[in-house]
Amino acid sequence: MKKDEVVKLLNYLNTYYNKRFELPDNKGKMKMMVETWEDFLGEYPYEQVKTATKKLISEKEWPPTPGEIMKQIEELKMSDEEKLSGQEAWGKIVKLIRRYGVQYGREKILENITETSKEAIKAVGGLRTIGMSDENETYLMSNFVRAYESYQERKQKKQMLPGKVKKDIGKIGRPDVEQLADNFKGDNQ
Repeated sequence: MKKDEVVKLLNYLNTYYNKRFELPDNKGKMKMMVETWEDFLGEYPYEQVKTATKKLISEKEWPPTPGEIMKQIEELKMSDEEKLSGQEAWGKIVKLIRRYGVQYGREKILENITETSKEAIKAVGGLRTIGMSDENETYLMSNFVRAYESYQERKQKKQMLPGKVKKDIGKIGRPDVEQLADNFKGDNQ
């Protein structure tokens, strides 16, 4: 999304929300507002941002923040599979195990589930553990659900970050490693 599209979006919100979303009169403040919104929404296409904004407008009484718009965009981009709750993912895995069996259907099961489900399966001991358990095993199911939802939340938080912020976070803590690498480079010269 370009600066002029950010301004267009801000004017759209100003028009819809009237007194609840006022644009600054001061050029400096307006420039900072546009820059802030562009920092968070700049990597998304304008149409995605506008669609997410319209959805939020239809659900909320107050104007959305850039973070809410980003979250909405990411949710809209998610497949139905990625939106499953932990219990729904557990139910799907149990059905797949019943259909294909753990012994010979392992590959078929794994190709029909998300990475989040795969991580949660590993966390509870693997497909074999689930396959050998009683269907009414609530302890194993609750551990799976907890792991699944934890992985899902972590993944979603990471997806919600704008690309610039992800890069900046990646740089944190790296100066020590880079300094160490530079020290070794110096020895070879």
